[in-house]
Amino acid sequence: MINKTLLIIIILFLVLSLGSLLFLPKYQNLKSSQTTIKDTEQEIKQYQAYFSKIEKTSEELKKYSNALSKIDFALPSEPDLIPVYYFLQKNSAQAGLVFKNIGAAKTAVMEEKPAIQKHTFPVSFAGSYFAFKNFLSVLEKSARLFEVESISFSSPKDKEGTFIFNLTISAHSY
Repeated sequence: MINKTLLIIIILFLVLSLGSLLFLPKYQNLKSSQTTIKDTEQEIKQYQAYFSKIEKTSEELKKYSNALSKIDFALPSEPDLIPVYYFLQKNSAQAGLVFKNIGAAKTAVMEEKPAIQKHTFPVSFAGSYFAFKNFLSVLEKSARLFEVESISFSSPKDKEGTFIFNLTISAHSY
């Protein structure tokens, strides 16, 4: 009888041991998978919140599209200088200056803001001081960001002559 009881205890112990050896890894895999699923669900919720916030921001920016287009004009993404040259020629004529010539632009990357490029070019005009002053006022009020880096001029030989104005102007793009 002791042999049967001992045999039953040994068999029960072996069954429990083998059962735990066989089923414990599966149980641990199940728990690991459940943890991974919870982490993934939380990550998905974070992404959904992030994209929801981006959509709200996009809708908010649509309200300011007019102002943003002005900023885009002031600091264009393309370094195309032909519209800048046209602007200078047109507004100098409207101010009463004669557009003489424009030099080649030199492009440099700004050290403090590497994404912004600075295009510097020399320009020459002929006309009266009053017309030049009006032209500088137009440049100042322009939506495009211009900087007048240097101004030099030569006075007329007679009192009725015209001044020659040489400017170094810079425009920016990103």
